[in-house]
Amino acid sequence: PQRKPRKHSWRPSLNQTWKLAPAAMEESQEQGRSWEQSYQVYIEDTDCFQVVFYANYFRFFHRLLAQIFVEAGMGRPVIVGIESGKYAQAARLGDTLSVTAQEVLSISSQPPDLHRFSMASQTDNGPCVSAEVLVIEDGRGMVPWPAVAWPPALKSPPGPTTYISSFEEFARPVPSGHDVLRWFERARTNFLGGPDQLEKLQTEMGVLVVVARLDDFVFDIGAAGATISER
Repeated sequence: PQRKPRKHSWRPSLNQTWKLAPAAMEESQEQGRSWEQSYQVYIEDTDCFQVVFYANYFRFFHRLLAQIFVEAGMGRPVIVGIESGKYAQAARLGDTLSVTAQEVLSISSQPPDLHRFSMASQTDNGPCVSAEVLVIEDGRGMVPWPAVAWPPALKSPPGPTTYISSFEEFARPVPSGHDVLRWFERARTNFLGGPDQLEKLQTEMGVLVVVARLDDFVFDIGAAGATISER
C-alpha cells in the first residue's frame, strides 16, 4: 500500500520562491554584491586519494556564507536547497580553493527570509563545484514544509534501503546539502554491496569505484518531505 504523505505547513520550494507576489519581495541592500574567499585544502577535507570529497565543497560554501551573514549582523546560515549543482573536477590536498558567492535574490515575506546565492569553487586547474543555493537564517522562525502531495520519486533498480538514525549529527532545523550528499554516498556504497564489497573489488579485482563527476544535481528538502518515514 502506498503511504500517504504527512501533513506539513507550507514551505516555498526552490521553484515556488520565484512565484511570490512582487509586493512580498524586498531587495536586500546586499543584493547583487559578490564575495570571494580562498581556503587551503587540508587532509580533513579529502578522501584516501587526497582529493576533496564532493560533499565537502558545501562546507567551504558554508564558511563563506557564514562570513557574509556575520558581516550583515545575521545569525548562522542554513542551506535548505540546491539547484543546478555541477561537479566538474576535484581539488587536491594542498590546493588553494577559491570560493565565490553572489546573492541573486532576497525575499522578505514572513520569517524565515530566503536568500538565493550563486556559488562556485575553483583551483588554478579550473572549476570544481558550482550551484545555486537557497539559504535561511537559523533561529528566524519555523522552517515550513509543503502541505501538497509531491510527485513520486523516479523509480530506480531495486537495492538495499539506507536508514539514517535520528541520533546522527546533522544540521538543524533541516539537514544541510552537505549532510544529504554524505547520505547519498552512503546509499551509493550500500547499493554497490557495502564497504566490504567495494574493498573486495579493489583488492581482488583491481576495480576502484569513485564518483568523478555529477551533473545538475538538486537538493529540495520540501520535495523530500512527502517520502520521509520514521522507524
